[in-house]
Amino acid sequence: MRITKSVRILGIDDASFNNDDKIVKVVGTIFRGINLIEGFLIFDIEKDGLDITENLIDAIKKSKFAEQISVVISKGVTFAGFNILDIKEFYEKTKIPYIVVMRKNPDFVKIKNALNKIDNSHDRFKKLQNAGLIRKYGNILYQSIGLEDKDVEFILKLSIKHANIPEPIRISHLIGSAITFGESRGQV
Repeated sequence: MRITKSVRILGIDDASFNNDDKIVKVVGTIFRGINLIEGFLIFDIEKDGLDITENLIDAIKKSKFAEQISVVISKGVTFAGFNILDIKEFYEKTKIPYIVVMRKNPDFVKIKNALNKIDNSHDRFKKLQNAGLIRKYGNILYQSIGLEDKDVEFILKLSIKHANIPEPIRISHLIGSAITFGESRGQV
């Protein structure tokens, strides 16, 4: 795959949610390059569920953007509590590369202890491990599948404009908080 400045990036983030919510919205923003928003995806997942990977794949396949998306990007792999995306499974089923960004290294001991309090903790932790090796680009950490590091870094350089997070994720976060609160809130 050749990555250019007009790469189509789907950035996803979960909407804000309360402890008693059972269903959480996930918002996706599709950018062409970084200057043009081409569309949005919104789909549901279960809080602390096991359906983010399957529901993301389904949302993309059913969308008019399915053939256009070159890469998916998110902040972390946990959504709606501990609904953990398996980027390896996602890539195997879609052949769409995936980039995970983080501001700091995850505390896997703390995460594993928290996971032990919910069902399927072993499977959930395996999904975290499937995200692979953590690398650094500038002030951001990332994991990826389906792209060479130079391509990931090109996409990060292209998409990080107004914050320390790629713009497609930032916009998805703003929309997600507006869905929940009626206005944008919080920091990505």
